[in-house]
Amino acid sequence: KLAKNEGKGKSHRSKIRRKGPVQSSTSGAVNHEHSLPGLDPPLVSSSLSLTSAQILFIRKTWAHARNHGALEPAISIFRNSFFKNPEIRLIMMHGTKNAGHERLKNHAQAFTEIMDDLIANLDNPSATVRLLREAGMKHVFPTRDQYGCPFRAILFDHFASAMIERTLEWGEKKDRTEVTQTGWTKIVLFIVEQIKEGFHDEVKRQRRVRPQHTSLTEVSSHSPARNVPEIKRFNTVDNL
Repeated sequence: KLAKNEGKGKSHRSKIRRKGPVQSSTSGAVNHEHSLPGLDPPLVSSSLSLTSAQILFIRKTWAHARNHGALEPAISIFRNSFFKNPEIRLIMMHGTKNAGHERLKNHAQAFTEIMDDLIANLDNPSATVRLLREAGMKHVFPTRDQYGCPFRAILFDHFASAMIERTLEWGEKKDRTEVTQTGWTKIVLFIVEQIKEGFHDEVKRQRRVRPQHTSLTEVSSHSPARNVPEIKRFNTVDNL
């Protein structure tokens, strides 16, 4: 009898162990990734903790927004950001009217491509992180007033506010739930965080390069009466 009872106990424990993975897999794709040994957790999942329902509704509302025009969601975000801070409009629309509209279109195209990539790979967005940081780096201008005024990191926060407002309008009314909006808010904050990282990294890189550039400028000048203060005070990201 003792032997039979031990056999039943082992069989029961093995059934419990077999049930474990099945139960964890039903908690959603995001949590399932964390249960796999030897794999680093996806960046968006670990940062945002999106549920399977949020991922579903985010993809659905993004597709709905794109149906109004491929670039319409991005363009509406940028235009809304103009009202958040006039400096954004000044930078974006700098120069002739045609130049400004072309710059806006190019920004919308680039941002839409990044968003498409992120939405399609919410469970593993490593490539999107790189794209976002590269986008941030491009906002460090060679000269302070290249586009009418210096670009400041706080402008990314105004862009985030503008984007969150626009996401409230995406999708059918029945899909505009608190679950959906919470997911979108997390994504917007993640996007801005990654863009800021790229921006600040590029600022630091240019600050390291600047002393070398200054010394080379002085060596290349053969004029004994050069105005050193003016050479040292050319516009750089240090003036941001």
